[in-house]
Amino acid sequence: MDWDYIFLREDKKLVFEYEANGGKIIAVGAYLDYAADNINRQQLERFTENIINYLTGKLSDIPEYYWSYEKSAVRPFTIFSSSVSLPPPGFWTVKDDVYPIRVENAGDGYVEVAGERILVMGEERSGIEEIWVHPFMAMRDFETSIQSKKADTMTRLTDMIPLSSSVPLR
Repeated sequence: MDWDYIFLREDKKLVFEYEANGGKIIAVGAYLDYAADNINRQQLERFTENIINYLTGKLSDIPEYYWSYEKSAVRPFTIFSSSVSLPPPGFWTVKDDVYPIRVENAGDGYVEVAGERILVMGEERSGIEEIWVHPFMAMRDFETSIQSKKADTMTRLTDMIPLSSSVPLR
């Protein structure tokens, strides 16, 4: 369905799945303009690839999720995990070849990292601005700092000019 800013528009369905003559049909209702300039081109191509793989049975081991039209309600639940204890801070080990595409001198461009249940977004130079665990905004307007092995002080991401890296969505 359509998502704009923080709203899911239930009445604006964008993708339908039909079964016909023993097969499946995926109807996509918007946003598939391959000729237009698109900053989300990688996501568009991955979405298209996922549809083709799904229709040909190559994604059969991945769980399927469908929209439920049940009345929304808050229901009690039991937490099945133990309390979380955070490990002490430590140093990252980053391999040199993790980010194969680099652009010198990142700008004020929007960046995001999204998964099935979480979205992290911000700008190239100012770091993380919001974290969403839909439909809830988990964090906003916070600062992120890094301490390197070579320095005793913390450096804010907003004070750094990073390399902008793109990672293939595979």
